[in-house]
Order: sequence, then structure tokens, then C-alpha cells
Amino acid sequence: PTQNPASNTIESTTSTALTAGAASSASSSRLKMRFNLVLALGIILGLIGASLLVAFGLWYVKPYMLVRDMLATTCTTHHTSLKDELVKCTCAADGSTSCLSSYPCLQVLANITTDTGTVRHNVTIYDSFETYQFQHNTMQCSYHKCGRVVTQNIAAVEQFERQYGGLGQQFLCYYRPSSPNYAIL
Repeated sequence: PTQNPASNTIESTTSTALTAGAASSASSSRLKMRFNLVLALGIILGLIGASLLVAFGLWYVKPYMLVRDMLATTCTTHHTSLKDELVKCTCAADGSTSCLSSYPCLQVLANITTDTGTVRHNVTIYDSFETYQFQHNTMQCSYHKCGRVVTQNIAAVEQFERQYGGLGQQFLCYYRPSSPNYAIL
């Protein structure tokens, strides 16, 4: 039997076309998979970025919003008291109870002059806004230091008392006009 050269050419062309079609289909499938992978990575990175933005807002912007309207004034120490008992605290950075310590509760009261010229008496002084948030509803300690070593905590509170607790001592502090019952250094 003789073979027709034109038939061989057609079969070869058909075979090549089928092979090229399969290769094109496999290439298209890989391209779709790559596109889906890049899309998924983009979505994941976008969600991570949005989460970080929310965390940034909670950790940095929210506290700023609470102190941005505070005004500077001069505080004059009016009264200082050291409470008899030590305040118990958690000194572990992770907030667990693996490290318990204590510090003395020092309360410094001052007089301030508001922006309207009114003198406010017995305003509690806090070393930071964080101390205010932590203390204003409880013992109203002006300073808190909660390290592992209690004697170092006591020394830090005594240093704060020397710096801000002297009767008639004046220093710069900040108060909120809407609530001038506390001031922050």
C-alpha cells in the first residue's frame, strides 16, 4: 500500500495543531492560576494593611484625641500625701500575673489657673495620661512605677515627690478645659 504524502502532511498538521492547542490550554491554565495567586496575595496583603491601620489608630491616634485639647498652665503644689499601704501591680510586660510588685501611692494636689482666669484648687497631678487613665477612678496616685524590684519603685516615687511635691513648687502642666479637675505633666 502506498501512502499519500498529502495525507501524512494533514495528519502531521492536525497532530501539531492538537499538541499546540493542548500546550496553549496548559499555558492558559497556568496563567489563570498565577493570576489567582497574585490576586489572593493582594487581598491578603490588603487585609493585613487595613488591620495595621486600625491598630495604629487605636494605639496612637485614639490617645492623642483624648489629650489634643489640653492647655498648658502653671501648676503650684498645694498638698502632697503618701498613703500608708502599697499599691499592688502587675509588672509583667504581657499583663500576665507572672510578675507581681507594688509601689507607694503618692498623691500630689495643685492649684491651676484656667484659660478663663479661674483658679482651680486641689487638682490632682498625674505624671502621664496613662497614669490618669489607670488611677483616676481608684486611688488617684499621681505617679506609678511598677518594676520587679519594690525598692526601686519606692525610690522612683520618692524622686517624683522631690521633683513635684514640694509645697508651693511651680511647674508646667496641662489640663482639659472641659474637665479641669486633673492635670498632666
